Amino acid sequence: MDDPEVLKVADKITWELDPEAEKVYPKAYPATVIATLNDGREVVSHVDYPRGDPENPVTMEDIVKKFNLLIEKYFDQNKKEKIVKQIKQLEKIDNIGKIADLIR
Repeated sequence: MDDPEVLKVADKITWELDPEAEKVYPKAYPATVIATLNDGREVVSHVDYPRGDPENPVTMEDIVKKFNLLIEKYFDQNKKEKIVKQIKQLEKIDNIGKIADLIR
């Protein structure tokens, strides 16, 4: 990554191991983010389980949003909708080649 704006933000990030989180690993996978704003205030967000973990599952809506974000420059809306429709019916599809044909 060589985007100057991204690198500028990355330079402001530090990380450290949390001894309390280490105590519960691997039963839980906690993470805490603390953002210090320009005015000195801190905004804190904590999760015990990351998104996608069985204890914190993603929804189909989450998956579709991410899919659309990742492929938006490669497929038009019509093609994206066809792919999503096929994926949602994956267990009923008798030939996975149909999906492969859509993404070619």
